Amino acid sequence: MAVAALQPKDDPFYSYTGPRALESIAPGTVLKTRSFPYHIFGLPTLLETTQLLHSQPPGLTVGSADGDAVFDGVDGTSDRRRHA
Repeated sequence: MAVAALQPKDDPFYSYTGPRALESIAPGTVLKTRSFPYHIFGLPTLLETTQLLHSQPPGLTVGSADGDAVFDGVDGTSDRRRHA
């Protein structure tokens, strides 16, 4: 049974709760990570994906965080996808 993914606004992963103000953290700094099995059309694959939450440059969106997903293949290759 497939479970619907949370929207970013409803997913606590996208909420930064660290002790430092985001404005004081260098852009691109990884704030959180999480890994999970990768599925295609609901079918499991041999891939695992690691999602990164990182700080944004202040001029872009001050006080926000964004996420990337890194798809690591069994052959050692990686593919980074931007969360929009």
